[in-house]
Amino acid sequence: MTAQLPDKVLYEGEEYVTFDEPLSSLGELPEFMDLSTGNIKGYFSVWVFVADRFFVVSLRGYVPGKTGKGLGLVFPDVQEPVFASWYSGKLKLLGGKLLSRSDIWPIYEREILLEVKDGVIQGSTLLDRTGEPVRHEYDSALILSIECLEGLACEVIDSVRDLGVSRLGDLVQFDGLELAKVAGLSIDSVIEIRKALSVFGLSFGMSLQGWPPMKGSARSL
Repeated sequence: MTAQLPDKVLYEGEEYVTFDEPLSSLGELPEFMDLSTGNIKGYFSVWVFVADRFFVVSLRGYVPGKTGKGLGLVFPDVQEPVFASWYSGKLKLLGGKLLSRSDIWPIYEREILLEVKDGVIQGSTLLDRTGEPVRHEYDSALILSIECLEGLACEVIDSVRDLGVSRLGDLVQFDGLELAKVAGLSIDSVIEIRKALSVFGLSFGMSLQGWPPMKGSARSL
C-alpha cells in the first residue's frame, strides 16, 4: 500500500498531521478525483482546535463537474470555518520529527490521542518519543532522473524540470493539483505522470524527511 497524504491539524499552537480522515465521517461527500495513489481520498484538508472545539478551515481537491472550490465543494451554504459537530471518535495527531517512514502509520516524535465527541475534546493522552534517533531510508527509484518516466511528452518533462525537479524524489513530493498549477500542466498530463510514477511504486504527495539523501541512504526496491 502506498503511503497516504495526511490532513493537517493545528492544536495548542503546534502543527500536526493525522491519517484519520475526520471529513469522511460526515457521510455524504462528493466524489473527489484522486490524482495520486498517495492520496486516494482525493483531497487535502486543514483543521484547527479552538477552545477544544474542532473546525475545518480549508479544503483542496477536484470534483469533476463541480464549479465550487475549497470548503464550498462540501459545505456550499455554510460560512467558513466549519464546526465539525458531526465528528466523534479517537483522533490521532502526529507531530515533531518523522522518526520512521511507514506505508500505514509512520512514527513521529509526538503522538497525541484526542477523545472527541460532537466536535469537542473530551480528553487526551500524549506519547513523547523526543530524543529517539531519526531513520532516513529511501527506495532507490527515488534517485532516478525524471527522464526515466516513460510515455511522457518532452514538453511535459521540460515543464517539470523548469521547476528545479531533476529526480523522482523531487517530483513525488508534489501534490498532483499543485503540480498542475505551478507547472502549467493539464489534468490529463498529471494523470499520465501519476501512471508513470506508479511503475516504480511511487506516487504524488510522498513526504521524504531529510531529502535529498546522503550517499548510501537509498535501499533497493
